[in-house]
Amino acid sequence: MTNEVKFIDTTVRDGNQSLWALNMRVGAMLPAAEYIDQAGYESIEFFLSVMFKKYVREHKENPWYWLREGTKRIKKTRLRYHGGMHSAFEKTPHAILKLFIERLVSYGLTLTRTSNCWNDYSAFKEEIADLKSVGMDTVANLIYSVSPRHTDEYYAKKAK
Repeated sequence: MTNEVKFIDTTVRDGNQSLWALNMRVGAMLPAAEYIDQAGYESIEFFLSVMFKKYVREHKENPWYWLREGTKRIKKTRLRYHGGMHSAFEKTPHAILKLFIERLVSYGLTLTRTSNCWNDYSAFKEEIADLKSVGMDTVANLIYSVSPRHTDEYYAKKAK
């Protein structure tokens, strides 16, 4: 066990998504990318699939431009995709999702975290294998809730 604490930057992903409702334009993010890269984070949450819908429909911007230009500016820090082999586009064929992940990996996004709202880790097995097959490492989230069923024992069992 180590006493080292590592940080993950979420400015351009969660900051943009949660605080700005994905209204942070590519032109606002690009100048910050190199500075974020120099800060010493373990990784940077860089992209999520819902950016396609928002950037194309509302901003009239090409989300591939952010991927192409943003990844050119970040050279030291590992880049993360937020999501797994599922999509904010709903009902997207698996082959399209796999191609999408392959393209993200080609831009250098090689780490993701994914969730299952029921903490059903048997459901993760196939998804994680698919992600790994195209070069994406995966962190499987443990979803926390407060209820009589969600005890310390429940979470200890799920984490194990």
